[in-house]
Parts: sequence; C-alpha cells; structure tokens
Amino acid sequence: MSDLLAAAKSKIDLVIFLNVAESALVERVEGRRIDPETGDSYHTKFNWPADMPEAVRARLVQREDDTADKCLVRVAQFNKNVAAIRGFYEGVGVDVDGNRSPAEVGGDIERVMEEAAERYAREGAGV
Repeated sequence: MSDLLAAAKSKIDLVIFLNVAESALVERVEGRRIDPETGDSYHTKFNWPADMPEAVRARLVQREDDTADKCLVRVAQFNKNVAAIRGFYEGVGVDVDGNRSPAEVGGDIERVMEEAAERYAREGAGV
C-alpha cells in the first residue's frame, strides 16, 4: 500500500484533514433522521424544521448504525487508517477544524483550496 500511496502522492496537490472531536461526531450521527418516503435527511439538533408536518416527523427513522457505539468503532478505524497515511501527505496535507459551523469550515476549505491553486499556478509556471 505504501508504494501505491507514494506513486499517487506525486499527483496530489492538496489533502484536507477535517478534524472533528469524537463527541461531536457521535452527536451528529445520533441525531440523524431519514424520511423513508422522500430520502430527505434531518437532524434533531441542526436541521429540525419547526414547521415540519407531524406526518413527516412521525415517519422519520434512525439508521441501525447511527448509535454512539457503532460510531465510535468507525471513528477508531478511521483514526487508525488516517494515522497510517498522514505521513505520506507531508507538504500537501492541511488540517481544518471541523468543530465549527458549516459556513466557517467551508470558508476554511475554500481558502486552503485557493491557496493550493495559487501555489500550483506559481510552481507550474516555474516561479
């Protein structure tokens, strides 16, 4: 796998590591609800419209794997994997704090992408 990553690294200009506290990940997972009729997603804290019809609210379901225990297993596996590959992206990896609002996180992601594009344009032009 390391040979594969090493070969791919030369083609990668930016890797964004979105850092989110485990407690926040659990909160996000546990609050997810899905409307089985429409496929629409809601969250009991972050996206719970006050004007949601009671008929819609009554049919919302939580996925079986949207529990704290199952989330923590997925997070542990992710951490193991990301720790194993983080070093391969030295120089192109950028950490972004994902513990903030979507607008703030999105703004940071947009900024680091623009910086990477500018760096690529300079280096590609031999500057």
